Amino acid sequence: MSELERVLQNLHGVKRTNRGWLARCPAHADRSPSLSIAAVGDGKILLHCFAGCSLAEIILAIPGLTVVDLFPGARRAQQTPRRITKRLSPLEEARAAVLTQARRQLWARPGVMQLYRIADWIRSHRRAIDQARQAVTVFGPTPVCWNILAAAAARECGLFIVEALLDELAALCRGATGDEVAAVFASSHRQGLRQ
Repeated sequence: MSELERVLQNLHGVKRTNRGWLARCPAHADRSPSLSIAAVGDGKILLHCFAGCSLAEIILAIPGLTVVDLFPGARRAQQTPRRITKRLSPLEEARAAVLTQARRQLWARPGVMQLYRIADWIRSHRRAIDQARQAVTVFGPTPVCWNILAAAAARECGLFIVEALLDELAALCRGATGDEVAAVFASSHRQGLRQ
């Protein structure tokens, strides 16, 4: 049984179309077919839910299916890795060793990974704030919408404070003086209040 047949067997309401198949999406309560299934010439299986389910949600809803199953060629590529080794001159080897060591030192500095985690946290919260604002525009001026906007504004104020503290920390890490740090902190705080 091919991977495509196995996928289609685990779906309900499968209908053949010009470009592949349509079925009810297993990732959400689907009344009409919204999951598009297509087979590409090299054996790849493409899944797309028009209701907005992610590929991860769809795969988790189909028993025993993994992402690798959708790309049979990837399994063959993993089994036969090809290594092309180029002989380097002693100078090129030394350069590569120095660059590798420099990259390791950058990430080994204290606090670098924490700064990236904080930046990711800030990005995810900004995304949530933007999504809340977009959702509110759909429903219009209702008390619930005003509460959502107030919560988003409060969260955004907290983000401005975190960003200001990060600017201060970054200035300290660069070896700035106390006055320079205060100037960076004041400017980022003012910018946060303006936004």
